[in-house]
Amino acid sequence: MRRDYFRILLIKVLLPAALLAQAPTAGKNTIFLRGKPVDIYFYPAARDSGEPAPPKILYTPGNAGMKRMAVDMAQKMATWGYDIYGLDVKDYLESFTSDNSKLKDTDVMADYREIARWITKGKTEPVLLVGWSQGAGMNLLAGLPAENKKVFAGMICIGLGPENVLGWKLADDIADAFKKMPNEPKFQSVTYLPKITVLPFYLIQSSKDEWTTLEQAKNMFALAPEPKKLVLIQSENHHFKNNVSEFYHALHEGIKWISQSSH
Repeated sequence: MRRDYFRILLIKVLLPAALLAQAPTAGKNTIFLRGKPVDIYFYPAARDSGEPAPPKILYTPGNAGMKRMAVDMAQKMATWGYDIYGLDVKDYLESFTSDNSKLKDTDVMADYREIARWITKGKTEPVLLVGWSQGAGMNLLAGLPAENKKVFAGMICIGLGPENVLGWKLADDIADAFKKMPNEPKFQSVTYLPKITVLPFYLIQSSKDEWTTLEQAKNMFALAPEPKKLVLIQSENHHFKNNVSEFYHALHEGIKWISQSSH
């Protein structure tokens, strides 16, 4: 019994240090959060070795996971010179969803802080949050605790919805396909927006988003404290159809704005 106790103690002490020491490799990396494996996709910055390193980006796309436009977005940001660490939000939610347990908002807050520590190898180096759809909602949770405000430089929320989920099961894919909110625990964006004080907030919204009306987007933006910016893209849907180039321009400008605002 005594030997087992010391073995568990060693794992708790040494495993976090070992994870922080690991250098990420391009592509999929697996880290452990509260004993669960979670995938982080690393897209190295396309820049000369002599150039100063800009802020690292923790990027969380929507419920579809790291595929199609979510991957395109990560690759595009990497071409601008930023190291991108993509959290597959669907994989993350599924990892913590069971009949016996569900994610709590405080779990997400702590998990994002742990991911940021892994990204920076424990150094004091603020990480910029970029989230799309469900990932935008997760940003709000990540930026709430006082200790997280020291870890994150600010947040870009793309296509932020009024409701966000704290779980995901296979059946939820069907609901999502029909533009329905899954039957999972939820949190409201308006509850957390007024509390993201200090962190710069940059909201990018499509003029014809299927999930969020213009009125909802403007009402949510009004609740966020300064400094903040709202960029409305005239486009056909949640994926910025017919105006993707303008969306990417706004995203690039938002990253630069937060980088300057957080200095």
